[in-house]
Amino acid sequence: MIKKLYRTLNVIVYSFAGALIGNSIYTYYDYKTHPDLYEMQSAPWYAAIQANVILFLITALVIFAIRWILRKKYGELLNS
Repeated sequence: MIKKLYRTLNVIVYSFAGALIGNSIYTYYDYKTHPDLYEMQSAPWYAAIQANVILFLITALVIFAIRWILRKKYGELLNS
């Protein structure tokens, strides 16, 4: 059960990272193809990317903390 939880946490972190990269690439592409739409906003075009990175870092930090606790507490079960 612990191994499954540990692997699931890995999948969640890497899924969030992939979604962040994909969303960032799309935002950059959209900015390059429609710069006039982004000129009307008061915030810079990359503000949404920055907010997503901060949320990802918080989420990743929490998940890595959970993984560290699991490794510390159930390390022998995870290694087998």
